[in-house]
This record gives sequence, C-alpha cells and structure tokens, in this order.
Amino acid sequence: IVVIKPCCLGDLVMTTPLLAVIRRAYPAASITYVAGTWSKVIPEHHPAVDTVIDCGTVGIPGRYNLSDYRKLVSTLRHQHFDLAFVLDRSPMLTLLPLLAGIPRRVGPDSLGRGFSLTDRVPVSSSPTHLQHQAEVYLDLARAIKLPIDAPRMRFEPTARERQSVSRPSRLRVALFTGGGSNPGMDLTAKRWPLERYQELARRLIHELDAQILLIGGPGDVPLNQQLQDALGIQEDAIINLTGKTSLGELAAQLEQCALFIGND
Repeated sequence: IVVIKPCCLGDLVMTTPLLAVIRRAYPAASITYVAGTWSKVIPEHHPAVDTVIDCGTVGIPGRYNLSDYRKLVSTLRHQHFDLAFVLDRSPMLTLLPLLAGIPRRVGPDSLGRGFSLTDRVPVSSSPTHLQHQAEVYLDLARAIKLPIDAPRMRFEPTARERQSVSRPSRLRVALFTGGGSNPGMDLTAKRWPLERYQELARRLIHELDAQILLIGGPGDVPLNQQLQDALGIQEDAIINLTGKTSLGELAAQLEQCALFIGND
C-alpha cells in the first residue's frame, strides 16, 4: 500500500488518522508513504508507516520539473504496489499511481481532477459545505468500506528523542511566536504581535511562576531573541530552544508542557 501526500507539515499531520485506519484494516500490509523533503518527518514518526519515500519537491507547484516527476513514477512502478491512496487534489499527483501501474487508486475527486483514479471520492468545493481536512481523508477509507473507529491525529517522538528531555519542576508553557512559512509561501500576517507575547510571557512568569519555552525554526531565532531580550527576566524562567531542535525533539519537549500558545 502506498499513501501519497507530498506537502506540507500540517496537511500531513491531518492524514495520520487515515494511516491508523489503513493499518487496522491491513495489519500485515507494508505501508509506504510518499512525502516531500520538507514534510517527511511526519510519516517517519508514525507507527503505521513502514517506509517513507522522499519525493523532494514533487507536488509543490513551480518547484519541480518533468524529470523529477518521471523519476518518482519509476520508483513507484518498481515497488509493485497493489493499492494507492492519493491525498491530494492535484491531477498531476492523482495521475502518479496510474502511470506507476498501481491497479487500485483511491483519492478525492474535486472538479473532475480525480479522473485517473479507480475509486473517486467526491469532495465539495462549496464554502457552504465545509469539512475538517482529516475527515476528507477519512472519507477515502469510508468509500472503500474500511472500518473507522475514532482515530486521532498522532505524532510519536522516538524513545531517544524523549530521553533528551528533562521533566519540568514547575509549570512549563511553550510559546511559538513565529511560523507561517511553508515552501514557496510566507504568511507572517498570521502571527500574533510580538508585544502581546511579551505581555503574556511576563504575566505567566510573575502570576503563575511558569517557565517559558521559546520554540521555532532557524528563521524564528531573531524574533524569539528579541522577545527574550525585551523581557529581561532571569535565565531559569526562559528556555530558548529556537532553531535548536528537530521536529521530533520539539514534540518530546511539548509533551512536558502544560500549555502551548502559538499562531495559525
């Protein structure tokens, strides 16, 4: 079985309930996930997935060429998959399993873009019929009569990643001041103003004796350093891990937090 969803992080997290459903329905199957370099960390941290194929930038509009696409088709063809779940509405991606010779191909059909699928699952594009994206993916399982048993989104840090985290001796609150970035897109307007985070952090420390965990990627380092400098509070009240953790290590850190406050 192959699951295809190249991008991006949040979207791949929302595919994890479907992964659990597929694994329960096919306990002996080998499950492969095709994901982009930016996002492959998500299936790498899910127990239902046996193998991850890094498809690079294939699937990100304007970021790949025909040669990249043909290489991915060849890779899939040599794996001899029996069943494919395509979790993307792009006709270029729904076409992949057909070109790779996969006999059964399940995926969403929005505006006729799922023409190359054997099991086309209607997806409404109407703003009056909104559906959580995880439910859209689960509809693919429902369409081929797989049992659904209240699956949840899941990201599982490894034992090694968990061992690197110490248990807090006080209330720990994670602040994610940055974000809003994906390959080819920056939406910094989604961020809450930094001065609001500053006021919030100060109150958490003084009123609740909380320890603040500042998190983010390398691009968020200046923002969080600005926040830390503006607070001017003793070092033990703030842990700045911005740009210093992998996503798995970050997840292990968040498991020890009582509260996470971040942006869209």
